Amino acid sequence: MASTEQLAEAYVRLLADLKSASLTLMNHEADGAALVIAAIVDRCASERLGLARVFIGAELSDELGLREGSHLKHGEQPLVRVEADLGRQIRFELG
Repeated sequence: MASTEQLAEAYVRLLADLKSASLTLMNHEADGAALVIAAIVDRCASERLGLARVFIGAELSDELGLREGSHLKHGEQPLVRVEADLGRQIRFELG
């Protein structure tokens, strides 16, 4: 199983090519999901990718205490968008 940093590195490489990509966190509790999200956001900042938005499902946003229109306190502080139909899926989008 990949470490959080390995997952973030691989995902950010994919995101750099696609400009928008989704990730589903099925087996992660809130703390684990928060670590993965933070690692990806911070990695995007270190790569200077210009991460603009993080789309997150309503269930996961409630678990993490993230609200529509807020900014993550990591990396370049991307905007949080909540979409009810995402479930435990997160979509990262470059600006």
